[in-house]
Amino acid sequence: MHAEDGFRLVMNRSLLTQVGGIRVEYLSGPLRRGFVVKARSQTADCASGCSGGC
Repeated sequence: MHAEDGFRLVMNRSLLTQVGGIRVEYLSGPLRRGFVVKARSQTADCASGCSGGC
């Protein structure tokens, strides 16, 4: 694996502590494709098509 084949996520340590960690998901549906980064404290499930607070 080459460096350009991967990805890097940089986050401020105090922000990471404040949100309680992160969750990274990969969406592969017909309308959504790519990585989604959410705060672990975020409980809304955007995969269901919600609008607004996602």
